[in-house]
Amino acid sequence: MTAACSPRIFLCNGATRPSSVPAEAHVSALNYLPGDPNRLVTLRLPKFVDQFYHLPDRVLDLLELAAYVFAADRATFRGAKDAVEYHAWSRSMSFIVKVRDAAFWNQPQVKERLSKVIRFMTGDFEYTFQFLPGHATPPASLFDKEEFAIAPRGPASVALFSGGLDSLAGAVERLETTHEDLYLISHRSGLPSTKRTQASLAQALCRAYPNRVHPYSFDCGLANERGAEETQRTRAFLFGSIAFAVAHRLGLDSFFAFENGGDLAELHSPTGLDECTSEPHHTSTDARPHGRFPGRSPRRSGEGAESILDNDKS
Repeated sequence: MTAACSPRIFLCNGATRPSSVPAEAHVSALNYLPGDPNRLVTLRLPKFVDQFYHLPDRVLDLLELAAYVFAADRATFRGAKDAVEYHAWSRSMSFIVKVRDAAFWNQPQVKERLSKVIRFMTGDFEYTFQFLPGHATPPASLFDKEEFAIAPRGPASVALFSGGLDSLAGAVERLETTHEDLYLISHRSGLPSTKRTQASLAQALCRAYPNRVHPYSFDCGLANERGAEETQRTRAFLFGSIAFAVAHRLGLDSFFAFENGGDLAELHSPTGLDECTSEPHHTSTDARPHGRFPGRSPRRSGEGAESILDNDKS
């Protein structure tokens, strides 16, 4: 029996186990909220929100969901590297998540697109989602209200910043060829060396381009245990979700992902973040592709990822 036939079920944000789940099913509870002695996920969401004063409920749901998908990916082994046949490579993952906006997330087209884009990024067999109402978190600060918003002083861009050569070179290219402010978005999973590298490079850019560089970090990873799986294919979904949240808050409709080989991916929704487009989009390695959030590397061709958030006008 392959892993695709044995789904792993993840209960997130305090979701309870449905009676329909067989007793022999592999079920794990994922939670990041403080006070839970069995907390398996580190997610400093209030710290991130406080940097922007306020993020809408639907965006908060997305960030939590992306964090749980990333944590589940790290916790689910694909199989030994020296295996002759990779029967465990394509996994089947099922998420039951309490959210703030269950009506939105339970729309069939939203769940279909969510599953589709994560399958594309990971090569996994199946992702299914069930969203339950009733989740809420306290305000991150006294200013966690819609009327408190940060706004760019002028033209601005949002870019993924891992601290690697690709993202550093892309950031420098953007700063040298435009007069825009640049918002650098970093994911930190807990490795001290990665944090130091990202921080030192961001500080160097701030010194070289005074008042134009704005670094922001998002702390997320497994808590109290080492990941069983190191391929981290879902990190692209998490990284893109973080950048989307920042771009959305700044009133921008795009963000940049600087890729190896000199390619530049500019990921955006041509009709804006308040509309949902579904037609496929193809890219090539010698172009600056325009994908739809969550986007993907320009070095892979195929069907593009559609916009997930803002599927309706409510």
